[in-house]
Amino acid sequence: MATTLDVAYQRALGTEGFGSHLFLGGGLRYALPQSLTTFPLELYARGELRTRVGYWEPAGGLELGFSRVALPWRAVRVPMGVELYERNDALSGPLYFAFHAAPLRFHLGRFVVGGPEVQWGPAGPPFGTAQRLHIGLARLEVQL
Repeated sequence: MATTLDVAYQRALGTEGFGSHLFLGGGLRYALPQSLTTFPLELYARGELRTRVGYWEPAGGLELGFSRVALPWRAVRVPMGVELYERNDALSGPLYFAFHAAPLRFHLGRFVVGGPEVQWGPAGPPFGTAQRLHIGLARLEVQL
């Protein structure tokens, strides 16, 4: 497993109506510790739909990214030889497509504070051979 830090930018498609709830953006994730990663950076683009009820602002959407962060089982499996490592790495490419859900987000002035969120989807190509699960424990956003 790896801990990640995000730097992202998102912008609403409009100032009123449906466009004010649809956000597009992208970002960069840095994975720690580096010893568990093939390459410690992820690059992603995200489309997100948000709605607001008082302070509560849940969000959900799609994310497409490029990642070479090691899958968790690579760090804990029993070494089997170079050929088997290469064969396992060939099963999953560097791209991923994920569904993103952040139901516990709260908008407080210029700040957004979030609780647990989840991303789940296939990694590949070939897609369907491995699944990616990313669980976020906390989020703090600042609107510029």
